[in-house]
Amino acid sequence: MTLKSILIGALFVLLSASFAQAQTTATIKPSQLKAAEDLIAASNIERQMSSIYANMVTAASSQIPEDKKAKFKTIMLTFLSKYMSFTDLKQEMARIYAEEFTEAELKEITRFYLTPVGKKTIEKLPSLQQKGMAIAQQKLQAHLPELQQTIQAEMGK
Repeated sequence: MTLKSILIGALFVLLSASFAQAQTTATIKPSQLKAAEDLIAASNIERQMSSIYANMVTAASSQIPEDKKAKFKTIMLTFLSKYMSFTDLKQEMARIYAEEFTEAELKEITRFYLTPVGKKTIEKLPSLQQKGMAIAQQKLQAHLPELQQTIQAEMGK
């Protein structure tokens, strides 16, 4: 596997794990969008994003040769902060939440995030995500030769 294919694969993993742009024709009321923004503020997404990105980049860098790993992580984190910062994503994220939840639901979720258990949930999410990524990575590694053979067989046709 070449460094180029590893980088393309890593970028694919990062983009797949990132926020998807929802397509809808539903009209979102300003009060519902405000409730979504309040939820985002209560959930501390801004503070969590750097940790989430660091976890994603660490998982993506597992296939990078050790002597290139630090540089790869720097490049990926710089790229993510340039194009996927909280400031750049906040309005789109609020819209996504508003499309999926009613205003009442958004307010209820926000109230939960402001409770002690809600705050603990927010605090633990990056660690849980990192552990989940590690499990997924182990599973993928165990079956990577099969995946590579399948791709090669199917794409080689």
